[in-house]
Amino acid sequence: MAKIEAIIKDAGQFWLAILLCIFCSALGSLIIGPWYFVRLLQWNSIARAQPMLLEPTVPKGSIAQRFQTARIRLIIGIGFGVLMVILVLLYVVATIVLVSNQRLTGEPRTF
Repeated sequence: MAKIEAIIKDAGQFWLAILLCIFCSALGSLIIGPWYFVRLLQWNSIARAQPMLLEPTVPKGSIAQRFQTARIRLIIGIGFGVLMVILVLLYVVATIVLVSNQRLTGEPRTF
C-alpha cells in the first residue's frame, strides 16, 4: 500500500517536479524521464499483481481511481524527460558545430 501511495504522490507532483527541475537545475530535467520510467515500471508491476486497482467502476477519489490516473502523468513525465534530452543534445551538437565552424574560418565568435 505504501508503494502505491508513493507512485500516486510522485505522479501528483508532476508539474511541481518539472518546474523545480527546470528553474533550479537543468540537470534535474534530465533526471525526470528515467525517474518517471522507473515509476511506470513499478506501476505496471503493481497493476499486474493487484488487478482490482484497474477495475473501471471504482469510486471517484478512491486509491484505485488515483492509481489509474497516475499512469498518464507518469507517461507525460517520461515524454518530458525525452524532450529535455533531445533539447540538450541539440544544444550540444549546435555548440560543437558553431565552434568547429569558427575554428575553420578563423572568425571571432559573435552572438
